[in-house]
Amino acid sequence: MDKKIGFAVGGAIIIVLILIALFSSKSGPTSFMFSTKSTSVNTTASTISTVMTASTTSPTTTVLTTSCISQSSETYIYNGNFDTGTYEGWNATGLGFDNAPFNITKANSEGNYYGYPWSNYVGSYVATTYQGGFVRQVGNLTSDPFEVVQPYLNFRLISPQNNKLYIEILHDGNPEIIAHFNTYSVPSIQNGNNTSQSTFVNASIPISTLLCQNVSIRIVADVVGTIATKNYYIAAGDFYMGKTATAPSSLASNITITPVVP
Repeated sequence: MDKKIGFAVGGAIIIVLILIALFSSKSGPTSFMFSTKSTSVNTTASTISTVMTASTTSPTTTVLTTSCISQSSETYIYNGNFDTGTYEGWNATGLGFDNAPFNITKANSEGNYYGYPWSNYVGSYVATTYQGGFVRQVGNLTSDPFEVVQPYLNFRLISPQNNKLYIEILHDGNPEIIAHFNTYSVPSIQNGNNTSQSTFVNASIPISTLLCQNVSIRIVADVVGTIATKNYYIAAGDFYMGKTATAPSSLASNITITPVVP
């Protein structure tokens, strides 16, 4: 019985020694396998960290968002002053703006104005619902899309205060800004006479919230021409983007800008 126990103990010792030898001989590969797994985990963690940093770093996003800003003080909008004599780059719907811009140089030579010649405008052509002392029917005039690269849209305008005469800034076809003006409230006097109905006024719309976005300008005239509404016309042109607003402070208090909430 003692011999069996001794044999068993001896056998167990031999097995333990064999196992130790086996593990010792495979220590290299075991260490390599652990190292490979560790490297894989570390690499993955590093990759995730890199992705998260790239996607959440505010300065990078800011730079990309504002990279479109023009270094010039003024940025041209295609056919923004209608100098082509056509609505090239614009789309007219309805009868309000006719099929071509109004030639104010010719109109002045023919006496086609209210009381006094058209003044304070750059160029000869303007988009307007005025026609020979009357107002045309309703209509819209929409520019082709352009990228906002300046904080202000500047232009020249004649428009009485009327909730059916306004200018919109469209983004993805939807109005983001609706601006109503009352240029008749800005004193325009010649020889003691009020010339507001034929004097263009500098106007501005802040568009910095749409920087680097593609937008369109839409001039809206929903007034139906009658004798009673003959003064309710809108005339606009000389559109361009600028770093500063050109509108006088007297006009700023008479503009209502309504950002449209999505």
